[in-house]
Amino acid sequence: MNSVEVLDLSQNKLHGEIPTSLGNICTLKHLYLSYNNFSGELSSFIQNSSRCNSHPLQGLDLSDNQIKGMLTDLSVFSFLEHLDLSNNQLKGEVPESIRLLSQLNSLQLDGNNLRGVITESHFNKLSNLKSLSLSGNPLGLQISTRWVAPFQLQDLEMASCMLGSYLPNWLHNQHELEVLDISNCGLSGFIPEWFWPLIKDADYVNISYNNFLVKFQIIIAAQY
Repeated sequence: MNSVEVLDLSQNKLHGEIPTSLGNICTLKHLYLSYNNFSGELSSFIQNSSRCNSHPLQGLDLSDNQIKGMLTDLSVFSFLEHLDLSNNQLKGEVPESIRLLSQLNSLQLDGNNLRGVITESHFNKLSNLKSLSLSGNPLGLQISTRWVAPFQLQDLEMASCMLGSYLPNWLHNQHELEVLDISNCGLSGFIPEWFWPLIKDADYVNISYNNFLVKFQIIIAAQY
């Protein structure tokens, strides 16, 4: 298997820890292991993958397994364009080192038990990011109102995250949104005028289970 570039073992009944031998396939560019019963620590998989000094992995999908542990240093995957760790049992904080995955266009961490605070430092080098999903994690976002995101997202899902009291100001500059889910995020206040043009071309928008107020302007036509 010294020339394998794509390995898809998804949707089987595989279980136990992810085989350490996968870390020896230094030609591997895409690894799909989703919808299995893999367990063990994520850090063990990362350590095994670091055997290749210039690891070319571009796509990694470990979603819908039972992988545990914390999100440790992911810089070994500096070539990654797609990372899906959703629906596992990961815990702890999202490390700022995730910003070193500067080639990422898709980051899926939803459906875990990740906690702590996300700041602009996590995203400052992710200029290629198009899809971001953090839904279902008790994460808090503390991002400056002056911050301008380096990316243009098409898919943003942050349901049940703690975004603060008001709509994040950095959303103001996201003009390519097709999917937006910020439901159950503890948001309140009036929905700003800039929000409606932002979603005019979106396919799916969910802002339910918040405490938004909406201003309605009633225009009475004069009769002559």
